[in-house]
Amino acid sequence: MTEMLPCLIRVGENVKKYKLFILDKDEVTVGRSPDVTYCILSGMISRCHAFFRKSPDNTWTVSDNKSLNGIFVNDKRIEVDKAVSLNDGDKLQLGVTNKEKKEEFIFRFSLSSRVKRSRKESEESNRPNHKRSRQDSIDGIKLTQKSPECDNHVSSSQPDLESSSVNSPYKLYEQKMEEYKKQEEEKRKEYEEKLQSMKKMLEAKEFEQNEMRKALEKQKEEKLESEAKLKSALELQQEEMEREKTELKQQMQDELEKQLKNKEQSLIEQLRVQQDTLISEKAKVEESLKQEMEKAIEQKNKQLENELTLQRDKLQKVIDSKELEQKVLENQLEETKAENIKTKEAMLCARGDVLNNFKDLMETELQCSICSELFVQSTSLNCSHSFCALCIEQWMAVKKECPICRSPITSHMRSIVLDSYIDKMVEQLDDELRQSRKELVDGRKEEYKKLQEKKKAEVPGGSGAGRGRGGRARRRGGGSSGGNLNATPTTPSRRPIIISDEEEAGEVTDSDISNSSDNDSSDVEGDPDAYYGGYGRCYTCGRSGHWANGCPDNW
Repeated sequence: MTEMLPCLIRVGENVKKYKLFILDKDEVTVGRSPDVTYCILSGMISRCHAFFRKSPDNTWTVSDNKSLNGIFVNDKRIEVDKAVSLNDGDKLQLGVTNKEKKEEFIFRFSLSSRVKRSRKESEESNRPNHKRSRQDSIDGIKLTQKSPECDNHVSSSQPDLESSSVNSPYKLYEQKMEEYKKQEEEKRKEYEEKLQSMKKMLEAKEFEQNEMRKALEKQKEEKLESEAKLKSALELQQEEMEREKTELKQQMQDELEKQLKNKEQSLIEQLRVQQDTLISEKAKVEESLKQEMEKAIEQKNKQLENELTLQRDKLQKVIDSKELEQKVLENQLEETKAENIKTKEAMLCARGDVLNNFKDLMETELQCSICSELFVQSTSLNCSHSFCALCIEQWMAVKKECPICRSPITSHMRSIVLDSYIDKMVEQLDDELRQSRKELVDGRKEEYKKLQEKKKAEVPGGSGAGRGRGGRARRRGGGSSGGNLNATPTTPSRRPIIISDEEEAGEVTDSDISNSSDNDSSDVEGDPDAYYGGYGRCYTCGRSGHWANGCPDNW
């Protein structure tokens, strides 16, 4: 019988001996000892050389049982008492090569190979362990060796037994054995009698079966003969029936043709008569329908004429009323147009007054007191006064006081909302003023960038620009003694703000705010010693790239 089993297949030159080791148990041992599963009689193999164990996941492992020459898996020696998993096709070598015999025990591990096992091997595999049977055989030999002494002992003790009482255990045992033998003899005789009777019955049944077989064969032969006769008779009858059938078909066909011709002639005559009657009836019906249609058309025409006259009168009345309404509406429209013109003129006058007031408000409230221009990158101080970013930077280079209230400047921050508001208001101005405002803003931004770059360049090398409290005090003191008006930049002359009456202020959108941002999205590096998390803006100047603790405006 063939089975798919894991096994070790020997490879090499001399593979006739120890050719195949089948791994059909959970643990298989290989060595030189007769107690192992597979015994290899070689001096290069230890008594219990290797253990092959099956894992719960149906994989096999090999471990070296402290052998002298070791185990090699894929030409690599494995460690002692360490289980190494085997894969299908792995090369396994037990021991090292012997130069004298040149004999290697090299095997290839196969996870599932078709193995043909004899019946004897399968029976032996179902028996108990080989070690147990070997021990039993040894015990049997010992018992046989001891049996003569037991016999002598029994023979020597027979006189004593005879002299003993009749009810001894030995006598009882003999009596039981004799009774058992008698029962066995009786049973054997009964079984023999039963066997004889069974044999006779079988012979009788076989005889009956033979007789029945012969009778069946005769019946089959007779049946075949009768079937052949019936078949020939049926064929003759079938031929006669076919011939009669064809004759009857021909007769029926001739009769049907005659009947059809007669029916056809009669039907043609009936159709002619019916056609003539229908034509005459049709003519009568058409004449009557024509007369009725003429009468109905005349009546309908009269009704339609009457309805049309009524509808025409109604429409004329409606047209007259609509004409009157149209005249009234035209008069009302002319009156409303005149009123709209008056109200529009009044609204334009009011709007002009509002814009003039707003222009005056911008000139008074949204101008930088240093440069007398609308705020460019407006910056609010701690005292709430606002100035242009460039103007206040240049002012702070000379003095650390507010130009208006003379309070000390401790902090300043950008006012982005104010810049956006000014930009939206400037959009309402004419093109010339908007262009001049744009040029002014661009120029201020360039100057502000240059000023910041100059500050960055002066910070590491300059010792006079102290960042502590003392440095600021010195600069504040120096600024008070010098003239601060000379440090202010030259600004263009003040221009009047003109707001056109035709334009209207629109809503502030996100795109307008983004366009009005004064380079706020640009990153400005702050104090390198100050901490910056890499996100957000400075709440002092509103720019990204640093936080308030490292704002360059605080330097």
